[in-house]
Formats: sequence, structure tokens, C-alpha cells
Amino acid sequence: MSKIDDLRQKYHQVAKSSFNKFVEGDTTPTKKYLEYMLKSWIDRENYSQKRTIGGIIENVLSFDSLITFIENKDIYSKEYSDYRKLEHTVIKAQEAKEEKSFVKKDHVNVLIENERFILLVPKTHQGSVKYGANTKWCTTTRGNDNLFNKYSKEGLLAYLIDKTGNKHEDFRKIAFSLNYENSGLNDNFTIYDVKDRYTGETMMTERGWDSEELFQIFTTLRYLFMKTKEHKKNKDFVDSFVRTVSSLDLEKFEKCFTKLDDTANDEYIKETKSKIETFVSSIKKSKYGNK
Repeated sequence: MSKIDDLRQKYHQVAKSSFNKFVEGDTTPTKKYLEYMLKSWIDRENYSQKRTIGGIIENVLSFDSLITFIENKDIYSKEYSDYRKLEHTVIKAQEAKEEKSFVKKDHVNVLIENERFILLVPKTHQGSVKYGANTKWCTTTRGNDNLFNKYSKEGLLAYLIDKTGNKHEDFRKIAFSLNYENSGLNDNFTIYDVKDRYTGETMMTERGWDSEELFQIFTTLRYLFMKTKEHKKNKDFVDSFVRTVSSLDLEKFEKCFTKLDDTANDEYIKETKSKIETFVSSIKKSKYGNK
């Protein structure tokens, strides 16, 4: 009798369709994780936490793929008899893998860094999660980059992190946000403490931040905001222009314009031709024209 047949008999209470899904889900040659999956499925009734077949398969296969980052590699050990421990281990292993492959410049733009603090703009969700760790900021939620992408697209998002350890615990990390819809220099940043509560410059100084440091920080952020806002404005126009040019049906235009030669007045024809020739000439004179 094969291993699968033995386990089919041993775990007869598992529905056949569910059993077959676990068999297919264990992609290892020897089906070495199959029994653990079946145990975890049966054990789900002892916990209020919802478990799905797909979720169990995904976590077990993640355990296998991340095995080099896991200290206890025996999934059948007592430690993992509680499936929740396996889930926790997989999360920690994934974090360890990301940390090992993390290249700072690929994920954050450092604006200021000295022995007292670091001020940065997260370029990726991974960078946001790493430098926003142990905060309640919505932009640092693992496994969900929607809000990070929203804040990054709509404005400037920056993190300030204390290195000295002498700030109030709720102010050791600060998040700044300024929307592109605002005018910039004359508008206030939205500022959040570690617990994602609104705060401001006065509260920051009361909780340990130096006024001169804050002047440097705010000046740097405002200058960067104006630059990025201008960049966005230019990019939006270029994107709009390219979309417009790409949508032009030149072949149809030529056919329609040719038909007008016999029906439209000469002044209209001349004016239209002049506008087109002016446009073509301006393209040729630009760096994108023929050389």
C-alpha cells in the first residue's frame, strides 16, 4: 500500500475532495508534508481562527521554500503541532529573507542621515515596511501595499527616525505627508506619531526633538515637495500629450481632409494646412525631430 493510501485510511474523516486537494498541493516528490497538512486541517475545529485548504497548503509550501531561514526545520516537531506557530515562523522567515536581500538605495531615498536621526522617503512598500516597523502607520501594513501606493502617488511621504533613543517612545518615528493638491510652501504637513495620531512641531519639541533639527528637516521636506510636485506636473502633461498623439488616427484624418478639398472654402483649407504644418515644423525643430 502506498503512502497516500495509508494516509487516506488514517485520515478517513477528511472528505475525499479535500484529501485530493492536499495530495495535489504537496508538490514534494515524497509527499513529505501531506500528513502535516491533514493534521492541521482536522485540528482546525479546535480553534476559532479560520483555516482554509489553500491557506494551509500555501503556508506549508512557504515553510519549505524558506527552510534556509528557519532554525527548526522539522515540521513534525512538537513546536509546530500548533499550526499558528508554523504561520508565525513563516512570517519571520520571510522577513529574514527580505532583510538579507534588502538593498537600501533600491527601497528608500535618504534625505538626511547623521548620528542623531535619519530622514527618508520610502520608494517601495518593502522599504516602508522596514523603516516603519513597530508603528501603526497604514502605509506599513505587510501584505497590503494599497495605502502606501495611494499616499506615494498623491503626495510626498517621508519618515523621520530617531537614532539617539532619547525621544519619547511615541515620537521615535514620525511620518510626514503632504498632498500634491496643496500649494506647498504655505501648507502644513500632516504629521503622525508612532501610534498614527496627528501631531505637530510643538508636540515634537516637547517630546525631545530639537528645534534646529526640525528647521532643517522641514526645510528639506518642503524643498523636496516643490521639486517632486513640479516633476509630477511635467510628467502629467507629457503623459497627457503622448496619449493625445497616440490616439490620433492620421489615416482617417487624411481621408477626411482630402474629401473636404472639394466642399470646404479655400480659407478653411489653408488655415487647417497651416496649423498642421506649424505643428510638424515644431516637432522637427525639437530634439525629437529628424536629424
